[in-house]
Amino acid sequence: MEFKETIYNRRSIRKYVDKDVPNKLIEDLINCARLAPSAKNRQPWKFLIVKNEIKNRIAELMLEKEENRDIKDISLERKKLNANSSVKATAQIIKEAPILILVFKENNDNWITGDTLSIGGAIEHICLRATDLGLGSLWIRDTVYARKRNSKISKL
Repeated sequence: MEFKETIYNRRSIRKYVDKDVPNKLIEDLINCARLAPSAKNRQPWKFLIVKNEIKNRIAELMLEKEENRDIKDISLERKKLNANSSVKATAQIIKEAPILILVFKENNDNWITGDTLSIGGAIEHICLRATDLGLGSLWIRDTVYARKRNSKISKL
């Protein structure tokens, strides 16, 4: 596929077929992410690929966290972001998807903006390469709600 065609064809996919993604393709996606530009060449990302029960458990952690959040905190955050909650829908999408690629970064106050932008570039490389390979992808932020619990998973 020509690169411009890949860009035009990239979509946020929210319905997935029940089909495994071969490890060779997953490695290809991560390699493309690794090649993304990063501020000061910091390459601040760590990737964790999860499937099956661990992936589903992450979705459940998101739902638990959302259910246990103080309604005042939720309202303030949503007002600030001008957003409605999409955690339930996102958790269902995660359960349906064959894989979940979590992206972690070190918590370093001096590099918040640069590292965040760099990670965005790496994620976009994954999304574009997935399109090129005929795979669907969805860039999800909602996993941040279970950030502390997910970080424990990343240490496994």
